[in-house]
Amino acid sequence: MLLIWVGLFIELFVLAILKTTIFDFEGLSIIVVLIHSLFTMIIFMVNTKRSKLILIGAYFSRLTFLFWDLYARNIFVFPSSGADSEMFYSEAIRVSNNLSLLNEPIMGELYAKINGIIFYLIGPQRLIGQYINVLLGVSVVYIIFKSLNILEIRDSVTKRILIIAAFFPNSLIMSSVFLREMFPTFFVSLSIYYFIKWFKLSKITDILISFVLLGFASIFHSGVIGIIVGFSYALLFFNKKSNTFKFSVKTIFSFILLLLIFSMGLSGYGDRILSKFGNLSNIEQLYSASNYREGGSVYLTGLVIDNPLKLVIFGPIKAVYFAISPMPMNWRGLADMITFFTDSILYLTIIIYFLKNRKKFGVHWPLVFSLFLMIIATIFIFGIGVSNAGTAMRHRQKLVPLFLILLGVMIEGRKTFNKRVSTG
Repeated sequence: MLLIWVGLFIELFVLAILKTTIFDFEGLSIIVVLIHSLFTMIIFMVNTKRSKLILIGAYFSRLTFLFWDLYARNIFVFPSSGADSEMFYSEAIRVSNNLSLLNEPIMGELYAKINGIIFYLIGPQRLIGQYINVLLGVSVVYIIFKSLNILEIRDSVTKRILIIAAFFPNSLIMSSVFLREMFPTFFVSLSIYYFIKWFKLSKITDILISFVLLGFASIFHSGVIGIIVGFSYALLFFNKKSNTFKFSVKTIFSFILLLLIFSMGLSGYGDRILSKFGNLSNIEQLYSASNYREGGSVYLTGLVIDNPLKLVIFGPIKAVYFAISPMPMNWRGLADMITFFTDSILYLTIIIYFLKNRKKFGVHWPLVFSLFLMIIATIFIFGIGVSNAGTAMRHRQKLVPLFLILLGVMIEGRKTFNKRVSTG
């Protein structure tokens, strides 16, 4: 994947040099993407020995969705491609025309600013902006592949997980439209990759890198910061020699110290890392955010959280709704049914699989529990502020790598456990 990204950066550099001589930005964008597509296919064919067909399929399916979003919208408009994507694009254009906006808050936030800089350098080439999302989406699939390889997950399991990652409908859409979702998804997947490297090899640099990458993901959307709970739990309590969690005065003290350092970090950089929650200056505003309803696919309309007890009781309920909405009882028609069976069902299945087999993961249990703890903490955070199925679907995309890697480890763990029992 690195060579593929280098190839794109070289093309962008050439476009920046030729910017003043370009009259047809759209036509040139198409040529640039087609040239890079040929280069990408060659790289996959030559350098990828395993699962190359899945990676090529992941790439070209996203590329097809990209061209459809831009040139076949009159036939069908993808969910989530509309008001928000147009807002991000218009804000990026505004930044490209006035770089002083980089120092000011704007509607499109960091994603619009990044694309604004790109458009400033190469011109208003929307196709290129969305093509970057395509490459980010394929990179996520590749990172999942590398993560499972480090864990020595058997090929049959890896292929199944990669097929889901490559062709999961919402991932295809989010990897092709002009939305920011793929940036935090990419950094989350890379963060999990380095966490797994640390879990396997115990190199402290890997866990530090995973924390930094999670910070980058959090700058794009603060909700993913919940993953840090699983990171911290594993870092402090996992004992590699015994492959178990061990608790002691030392580790508990270290946990408290880590919380203090994390709190100080938020004091200095919280405006960036927790920008999405920056307007929650007191508990009443937290309640207000949890009770906010907007859009046609809202859920739990009668649920009101106005005290700490209700937050503790109903917070988990909102987390469940965030993870698997639209619930059948809230279906408004065929679109909601399709969304449930093409998106929600993945998260529901993985959660049920964990609960049903939690005693059958054997030596994989410590990693399974750490990954599941990341999911629980993150969907709780997102669940508090989300009460709309459409918004939940978009935000869940950021956690797809985490869910799929967990699924791969659980399937492998259960297979190994069953084999040991049968040969027992």
